[in-house]
Amino acid sequence: MPTAFKITLACMASLCLLNVNGFSQKKIYKIKPGENIMDFIPREEVYAYASFTNGTVYLKGDRYSNAKLNYNALFGDMQFITDQGDTLGLADEKMIQSIVINHDTFYYDKGYLKLLDNIGGIKLASMKVFSFTNRQKVGGFGELSNGSIDTYDKVSVNNYNGDLVARAVLTLTENNLFYIGDQFNHFRLASRKNLLDFFAKKQPLLKQYWLVLLRKGTNRMQDSITAASIQEGHMANIRKLGSAGVLLMAGPMGDDTDLRVIFILDAKDSATAAAYINTDPAVKAGRLRFELHPWWTQTGTYIFK
Repeated sequence: MPTAFKITLACMASLCLLNVNGFSQKKIYKIKPGENIMDFIPREEVYAYASFTNGTVYLKGDRYSNAKLNYNALFGDMQFITDQGDTLGLADEKMIQSIVINHDTFYYDKGYLKLLDNIGGIKLASMKVFSFTNRQKVGGFGELSNGSIDTYDKVSVNNYNGDLVARAVLTLTENNLFYIGDQFNHFRLASRKNLLDFFAKKQPLLKQYWLVLLRKGTNRMQDSITAASIQEGHMANIRKLGSAGVLLMAGPMGDDTDLRVIFILDAKDSATAAAYINTDPAVKAGRLRFELHPWWTQTGTYIFK
């Protein structure tokens, strides 16, 4: 398996362990009664970008719209600036296919997820969110209690009135959560269980084939009749391997160099691939010699016409 793919899987596994052990938590804020949440948390922690930035919202049905966008982690909302200068959140999120801001891509699946990597159709994404992890009511004598209180359970942009003032002692936690997604942009929290379930369905994600480089051999002094007979046998062997499903692609080079032909073989290992090539009369006669190289691609994605 290619090194880059191994690294990606290792990173995904590491992130899963972080989620399981709670290390996705980043910062904790304690907000006292009378303090405005928007004033208390730094803007750079709330917004993904320093300012609203030109972006494109791609909708299902091949529609799209351009706007100045920014992700608000406090509200968990993708916001835009209207022509009148108002800040609003995107509506009808289920119609969103993707959002591109600068070089970043976001998807929506019960929240806005920022794409971190995509390999072979498997996506790794993150979601930055704030959540209330503790609320304490302030009594008449200044004492704190954890009883039922009338305060904010959820920060919602739809209900935002510009006055997010705490009415109790609030503990607000900033979290970076990691998710894995499929080619249809369906995401699940990157827990150990979800990772194992996800890859169990996807394997084998990549398949190894064999790239064969057929070069000029050391014995090319045959007479024309013998050379023609060898070439006929060479072509017959190509058809035989192709009919058996072993040879996926074959073709000669168009320039006059040492490299004459390229094959792609489906074989379990290099020894098996070499055995197939050694059935070629041109290889047996020494007119051609070969090199073998492992070649990876996503399973079932090769198309040769």
